[in-house]
Amino acid sequence: MTAEFIYSQHTPIMKTLYQTGSLLLLYQFTTTQPT
Repeated sequence: MTAEFIYSQHTPIMKTLYQTGSLLLLYQFTTTQPT
């Protein structure tokens, strides 16, 4: 099983949650870095 297949089995809600979670993690990571 490929990641693409698993991802395609997700519901639109799960896709949204995954994308939102990724953005939040990226936001937290970038904001905690010294500028």
